[in-house]
Amino acid sequence: MTRFRSRIASIALRTYLRSPRTRRGNLVVSGYPKSGTTWMTQLAAALTGMNYRQGDIRFRIRGVALHTHSTTFNGRDDILYAVRDPRESICSAARAQQAVAKPGVIDDTGRITDAFVHYALKELPGARQPMRDHLQTCIDRGWRFLRFEDIKTDPQAALRRLADQFGWSVSDSDIAVAIDAFEFGLQKARNKGNVFFAQSALASWTGLLSPTSLDLLEQAVGPQAQAFGYDLSDRPTMEI
Repeated sequence: MTRFRSRIASIALRTYLRSPRTRRGNLVVSGYPKSGTTWMTQLAAALTGMNYRQGDIRFRIRGVALHTHSTTFNGRDDILYAVRDPRESICSAARAQQAVAKPGVIDDTGRITDAFVHYALKELPGARQPMRDHLQTCIDRGWRFLRFEDIKTDPQAALRRLADQFGWSVSDSDIAVAIDAFEFGLQKARNKGNVFFAQSALASWTGLLSPTSLDLLEQAVGPQAQAFGYDLSDRPTMEI
């Protein structure tokens, strides 16, 4: 019954998202899975005073921040795209799968298998399309985007840019309150035991992805990643 209800809710959400008119007054945060979409939705909601509760879908109500991995909707004024270094998104997905004992994720050397990289690039649950197409949709439609790494390294500046892009009237104090409320360490404590709550790593891929996997990633999504400022040809010294 729970699965059936989730399926109905998913269909209803996709239908709702397709119409910019019915979304008016709300904010939609989309992104490829394991890109920080939940965290960014929480921060955006805190900044704007919108209501957001994970898993709580309410339609035709204004002032709600909606979280989705779908890109099957039109419009751009109320869309925020969450993006993360594809190499780190793959690692985050692998950690989540390994935590629930999924086989074929980590090899004997402790690195993520090439087979899992293929899988994660093709379609992680919820995305409904390959990573390349997901990223390209944001590029083609000109959605505003926020990078996971920018929030991690300088949250004050990142959220100020976000507010300015959308024309949100927020003070530095509002930004500080939002950051304090959803600081990553606090989030991890709240979600203790949740294996799908990712680490906030920025460069774990240097030790988890093999040269072959890095070549695969560059070939698959290199140009799309570059559009967001990620150079997948960058190969620092690999950890042993």
